[in-house]
Amino acid sequence: MNKKTIVLFTFFSLFSLFIILSKTLSAAAPLPVVSSPTHPEEEKWYPEKNATFRWSLPASVTGVNIFGDTFPNTDPGPKEDGRFSSHTFKDVSEGVHYFHIKYKDDSGWGDILHRKFQIDSQPPHSLELEIQDQTDSDEKILLIQAQDQTSGILKYEIILNDEKPISLSYAKKSFLIDHYEKGENTIQVKAIDLAGNSSTQKISFNAESELSNIAKTLPPVPKTKTKLEEKTVRTPKASLPHPQNATNTTRDATGFYLLMIILITATLLVVWFLFIIFWPRPRKEMTWKDHVRTLLRTTRKKKKKKRKRFIL
Repeated sequence: MNKKTIVLFTFFSLFSLFIILSKTLSAAAPLPVVSSPTHPEEEKWYPEKNATFRWSLPASVTGVNIFGDTFPNTDPGPKEDGRFSSHTFKDVSEGVHYFHIKYKDDSGWGDILHRKFQIDSQPPHSLELEIQDQTDSDEKILLIQAQDQTSGILKYEIILNDEKPISLSYAKKSFLIDHYEKGENTIQVKAIDLAGNSSTQKISFNAESELSNIAKTLPPVPKTKTKLEEKTVRTPKASLPHPQNATNTTRDATGFYLLMIILITATLLVVWFLFIIFWPRPRKEMTWKDHVRTLLRTTRKKKKKKRKRFIL
């Protein structure tokens, strides 16, 4: 094989790799753009248990593959579900879920879009109230305790004797009652979670005399433990049915590995081409017999030198 043949072969190989690489990068199906009328924001909680998702279908897309579960990086699998632009998951369980979708065109499957949605349809539970008397004043303290296993409690709304509601942060859990009427007083407390669900509880107390002041909130109360001491609640895992053809993977790396193989091969060919061009060639082309003779002569010379070293 002479020098011209090697140069032409190298250029042809590099050109073929460039064509394959350009088709690989440009042929992937587009990434879906998904919206949801029922769960529009990923980081918010919603009470709606039927989750609807919509997406546009480019003309080049021939098929769609979708799936829903509680894992953030699931591959829906190789099976095609059809060509459609919306889907509704009905009666989804409580918790954090993920919607997975990918497009297929003539070149194959594209990248996967993972869309999170959160559902909490149950109101806060175990709402308990307790009123404590102050030892150094006529003021009273309202202690509040509630639990929410899924999204968590956002705030409390407190109504004293049909007055305007007062909002109290969930972190405080206590309210200073520094004004009330003589006789029976009623306090209504509403616990509201992050999805907007709420539960209500009432408590009453009798006062021998009237106390007039401006209602205000206190930081979390007493150092002594009460019967409403906070309990730890574990959030149960909720899941959607998982099909046989779906796999839980961090990413679809097939295209990435193919690209790396092509780039490495192209680099090796370029190095080989440069080696052939710039490596000094002998003036006279040697046959394989000449190479063998040269190797034998070199070996004999080395053996003679070694023998001479041991001659006294």
